[in-house]
Formats: sequence, C-alpha cells, structure tokens
Amino acid sequence: MRACCSVAMSARCRIPVAVVALFALLAAAQAGACRLPPFALTYALERGGITVGEVVIRFRYEGEGRYSYRSDTRTTGLAALFAGQRIEQRSEGMWTAAGPRPVRHEQERERGGEVARHRLDLGPMPRYQGDAGQWLLAVPDAVYDPPGLLLALIRAERCGGLQGSYPMVTETGLLRRFRVERGVPVALEALGETWQTIPLAREEVNGPFRMTLYLAPEFEHLPLRIDWSDGEREYRLRLQDAEQG
Repeated sequence: MRACCSVAMSARCRIPVAVVALFALLAAAQAGACRLPPFALTYALERGGITVGEVVIRFRYEGEGRYSYRSDTRTTGLAALFAGQRIEQRSEGMWTAAGPRPVRHEQERERGGEVARHRLDLGPMPRYQGDAGQWLLAVPDAVYDPPGLLLALIRAERCGGLQGSYPMVTETGLLRRFRVERGVPVALEALGETWQTIPLAREEVNGPFRMTLYLAPEFEHLPLRIDWSDGEREYRLRLQDAEQG
C-alpha cells in the first residue's frame, strides 16, 4: 500500500514540478521582453517642418544591473549659425524587475558661449546641484528623471503595465506629474520602412507640456518619432538612423 502511494505521489509530483518550470520559463521570457535592448538612435530635430538640429541617444547596460543613458543635442545649419546650442544629458540607474530606477542625472547646456550645469542625485537623500547652488529634493521614492521616464514608458508598452500617472523631476529639480494615455495605432515611415506605431500621449497635469511618443512594436517598441510642445513652441524628433546591440 505504501509502495503504491509512493509511486502515485511521485507521479503526481511531476505535474507541479513541470508547472513550476513552465512558469519559471514564462517569467524569464517576460523579464527578457521587459528588458530594453541596448541601442543608439539618431534623430533629426525639426521645428515648423524645418530641420534645426540633431539628437543622438545611446542606451546600454554597464553590468551588475546598471544602465547608462546619454543624449547629445546640437543645432545644425542656419540654426547653428545664428543660435548655436549644445545640450549633453547623462543618466545612470539600476534596471530592476519594475524597470528603470534612476540614481544620477547630469545636464550641460551651452549657448552663446555660456554653459549651465545641472545635477540630480536620486539616492536615499535626493539632491539638486547646479550653478545656482544645491538643495534637497522633496520627491517620491520612485521618481523618474527625464530619460528614466522615457525608458519606463517604452518598457511599459513592451510588456504591459502602463500606468495612468508618472512622477518626474526635471533637470532643474522641479517635480512634475504626467498623465499618460494610449492612442489609435497609426502607420509611420522611418529608415525606408513603414511600421505600425502606437502613440503614447504624455501630458503634464495642470501644465502646458505635452509629448507624444510613436512606438513601433516591430522596432522593439523604440520611438520612430517624438512630438512635443511646451505651450508656445512645437518640436519633432524624426528617426534617421539606428543601431541595436
């Protein structure tokens, strides 16, 4: 009787083990799908349909769960001749099961020979440092810097879990909250191919800022186009070149 029970129990035990293994594989696959691939994207910066600059964004992993994000913005053509400007942005953080968690953000903006620097430390004691001084920040624990918010939205569209509201601290240390909604898929062309894109509108709550990301599922949900307005001016980033890995 015991032998029969033992055999029966061992047969039954194979099912839970198989189920656990299946769930483990699914969880691993889901985690892989939620992890953004390293990339380098080059965008044309347009204003009023005229190209006025170039933006290069690089994202990669540094090991031990850390990531780095860097963007370089430079005016080109007549815009560079009459109103030359350069903006370098660097962000570092940890890539967790819940997505990006920024820990440091730096920005350097040069215009007309003058340089302005800003730094955010988003560790246990969030702090702003810049040319005007430094002070502690009253922000939520899970606050994003600007690059972190972009990465979080892309990740949410890749694997689900898009939230209705996201807190973000600007490069100057101001806390903003953004409301997010998905739009109707549209077709966009970039790099000589046409892809279906899913617009994500990001709007500041009680503020003038609005941004729409056009994310392409066929392109790892990376943005083919980014439109934004600060209430007075409208800009567009249009993808020109891309490298992954």
